[in-house]
Amino acid sequence: MRRGKYATAFVFDAPISKYGSADFASSTDWTPAAGDVKVSKDGGNVANITTLPTAIGGTGSKLWHWSLSATEMTAKVITIQVSNGTTVTDQAFDVFTYGNASASIIDSNGIEKNTARSNFAFIMADVTTGLPMTGLTVAATRRIDAGSFAACTNSVTEIANGWYTIDLSASDLNGDVIALRFTATGAADAATTILTRQA
Repeated sequence: MRRGKYATAFVFDAPISKYGSADFASSTDWTPAAGDVKVSKDGGNVANITTLPTAIGGTGSKLWHWSLSATEMTAKVITIQVSNGTTVTDQAFDVFTYGNASASIIDSNGIEKNTARSNFAFIMADVTTGLPMTGLTVAATRRIDAGSFAACTNSVTEIANGWYTIDLSASDLNGDVIALRFTATGAADAATTILTRQA
């Protein structure tokens, strides 16, 4: 999970997998083009990212700079979607904001324990092709600390283009370590872990 200050330009470095390979992509594998990288704010419609990622130089480098503008950072959760079916594998990054009353995190130390969090967005991909899937009935479960997986309080809602969202209740987040799992027929599981903080 990445954290960036609300309404402040944010840059992070991360690799991305080469399409059809276990290797990371280098600058010789991928030249980012308009439409390859999109941004969703709080589960809203995706839009082309303002600044396309750039490769980090150096012998053997397979790292990339990812940049979000101050405007793109005006949301609780910003999701970066990478979708290019020929050179890099489809994937997504979440950025949670802090430092503002409208941010996801009151401070930079994590999502509050036992406090509801709206519009938690995620992508569902085809288990075979890896491409985003629409029209799914998605089951949402959560594991709180060392407990067993159980159904989340609220149901999942489809956004568009393979994106889905759920409102996590306070009871869904009433623990120190929350594991979330989203499943649907024909789709690969979408999973994430949240480390909460005390209010």
